[in-house]
Amino acid sequence: MSHAKILFYDIETRPMVAEVWGMRDQNLALNQIREFGGVICFAAKWYGKSKVYFHADWKDGHEGMLKAMHDLWGEADAVCGYNNDGFDNKYMRGEFIRQGMEPPPPTASIDLYKVVRQQFRFDSHKLDHVSQLLGIGSKVQHQGHSLWTDVLKGDEKAQRLMERYNKQDTHLTERLYKKLRPYIRNHPHLGIGNSEACPACGSLNVQKRGLAYTRYFSAQRLQCKDCAHWYQGKRTKRAVRNIEI
Repeated sequence: MSHAKILFYDIETRPMVAEVWGMRDQNLALNQIREFGGVICFAAKWYGKSKVYFHADWKDGHEGMLKAMHDLWGEADAVCGYNNDGFDNKYMRGEFIRQGMEPPPPTASIDLYKVVRQQFRFDSHKLDHVSQLLGIGSKVQHQGHSLWTDVLKGDEKAQRLMERYNKQDTHLTERLYKKLRPYIRNHPHLGIGNSEACPACGSLNVQKRGLAYTRYFSAQRLQCKDCAHWYQGKRTKRAVRNIEI
């Protein structure tokens, strides 16, 4: 099996505070913003490990929280989240550069939200709906926006609930990854150095399932018997005959 390290993580951010004149169709100028947003905490875990890391402004200080994330990311062969390409990864890189940190090493990214949108038609693509639909659990329920308000006020009970909420999202992400892995078409190759090893899980317990053809090549189709992922093995150049007209 693969020894690659996949880091599942989820961030929570603070809302912006602004002066506005209405509730709809607002076009805010920068000088109307009184407080900008930012990451306030994150939860993370390694694939197959039970420990869940949690770091927050109120536990580690902002710089300490970011350093913890930077260190974890630096160890990862891939990071995985739900809409992490569009949100979490960009937010974290923005925090790193503002803090004067070096960029983390180039790391493969697995965005499960993209997989769900590309591969399935569900009534909703929200993590909570998809998780319940696939029978892997649900998000921690809370009172909504006031949770963030209470957390930022320093309410310790609210901060504990935020930690539970953040950690549960990370658990759900890992469980969803296990469900979706056979459907991830562009899964980064995390297998061992064997051309027939499953790129998703590294298993050598694979089955040959015929050939796939292009105009110039044929490739062995393979399916992993452990995680059910489909992929192609060694390619062979085909003999192409020139046909005179």
